[in-house]
This record gives sequence, structure tokens and C-alpha cells, in this order.
Amino acid sequence: MGADSGNNINWSFSTETVVGTLYSHDRTTELSGKKVSISYNGGAIADTDLTDAGGQFSLSGANMTGGTIVTLYIQDETEDGVAVVLSSGISMTGTHLYKDHLIVRSESGSTAITNAVLALADDMDGTPDADVTAIYAVSAGALTVASGKKLYVWPGTNFVPGGAVTTPEFYVPASATFNAGSSAIDINGPLTVLGTFIHGTNTLNISGNVRIAAGS
Repeated sequence: MGADSGNNINWSFSTETVVGTLYSHDRTTELSGKKVSISYNGGAIADTDLTDAGGQFSLSGANMTGGTIVTLYIQDETEDGVAVVLSSGISMTGTHLYKDHLIVRSESGSTAITNAVLALADDMDGTPDADVTAIYAVSAGALTVASGKKLYVWPGTNFVPGGAVTTPEFYVPASATFNAGSSAIDINGPLTVLGTFIHGTNTLNISGNVRIAAGS
């Protein structure tokens, strides 16, 4: 994009939009009249929107490049939910939020989501929002998903944490990949794998049921 030199008559300045739908924890029931906010690269809130009757929201507020870290979350409501997305660099649709879920998602080619990305995503310009930390936190490179919440790797996404992961529930849908590498993984509840789950070389603890309906 060119710089604004002042001679901009008939120029059009625009920012990319992020459009999605807010769903309940069942991932099918739309939630209307809820406030959704967006942050870019760990900065302050850039835009907010109320979901419409069909649960849809539309947000903007920044020029994205491929790999821009986008944090979407439910703000100031009784519900909580967060999605951290590596952007494609262009406007994105279908960028959904699920109540009680941490969604990790990459729209930036084969670039993997890591704990380092999640750590920056919840920085919120130096003051993490309580609605984000109600879902997850990263400390010393280790990801902890809050009690009663679920870690969800978006289809087509490669999640390589590069640090420990502790979560009450873990869902890896079809075409998603989780690769623990050398990191310890603690799942204090059920694990569902429809895609690829590579436990790596460190400890894997699972306290709940394991369902591998497809994938590996």
C-alpha cells in the first residue's frame, strides 16, 4: 500500500475485514447480541461488533499482512471464547468463535501456530483482557487452557506448540495436525482425534476418554 503523501484525491484507503459467526459450545447454535472484539499482533482492541440475529460479526481496524496475529474474543459477556488466527493478509470470512473454546487457526499457508504466537495474542498492548485469560494463558512458554474450556485446532491448521500444553479437553478435527515435538502434554479430560495427533518425545498424560474416529 502506498504512503499518504497528501495528494490523495480519489484514493481509497481501506482495511481488511474479518467476518465470522459466534456459536455456543455445541458449535452449531448461533449466539446473537453478543460483543465480539478484535486485536492485531498483541495490540489494543482495534474494533468491536455486536453479533446479529444469526450470530454474525464483522470487524476491521487494521491493515493485515500474511501472518498477522489476529485475536478474536467475546468481550464483557457472561460467555467466553477466543480464536487466535494467523491471517492470510486479506479479508477473511468464516472466522468463527465458539463459546468455551480456544481455537487455534492458521490461514497463512503452512505456517504453524505456536505457544509463542498465543503468548503475543493475549498481550493486548500489555494489559491482557480478563475475557481472554478466562480461556487461556501462556507463561514461560507453556500454554494452560482454563478449567472447563476446550482446545480446538481448526481444520487445515498445524499446531506445533514449542512448549508444554495443559488443557481440560482437546479436539483435533479432520485435516488438522497437532505435533507435540519435545513438549509435555497434559490433557485433563477427553481427547478427540479426527486428524493427526503426534505425541512427540515427551510425556503425554490423558485423564479422560480417547476417541480416534479417523486420522492418526
